[in-house]
Amino acid sequence: MADVDHPAVTHARIAARQGVMKGLDRDALAQAFVAEALKLMFGVSEEEATRLAPRWRSQAFRMLNADYIEHNAEGEPRPVRLLRPESRDALLANTALKSGTR
Repeated sequence: MADVDHPAVTHARIAARQGVMKGLDRDALAQAFVAEALKLMFGVSEEEATRLAPRWRSQAFRMLNADYIEHNAEGEPRPVRLLRPESRDALLANTALKSGTR
């Protein structure tokens, strides 16, 4: 990340933490950050940013290798990661799991 981006990232981090400390809904806060980023980056309208924000968030989760989002008992979102192909291959290569070895 370029040195010029560092103050912006720091500012966003502080704003996000303040929102959480004030008791704002984390999902709504994340949605607002994504919508603001879309408006700043592409100059889209408020309505367009609101429409695009959920898709951008789901894409971000995909980039973080989250396969889908599950909600816990408190209703908080939790990314769920399934086995990656490398992990699956390593698991299947384990001789203890092959039939006939027990």
